[in-house]
Amino acid sequence: MSFFHPNLLWIFCDQLRYHALSCNGDL
Repeated sequence: MSFFHPNLLWIFCDQLRYHALSCNGDL
C-alpha cells in the first residue's frame, strides 16, 4: 500500500464530514 497516501484518506473523511454537515443543515 505504498501508493496509498494518508492525504487521500484525510480528504475522503473530510468529504464525508462535509456531506454529513450539509445533510444536517438541510434538515
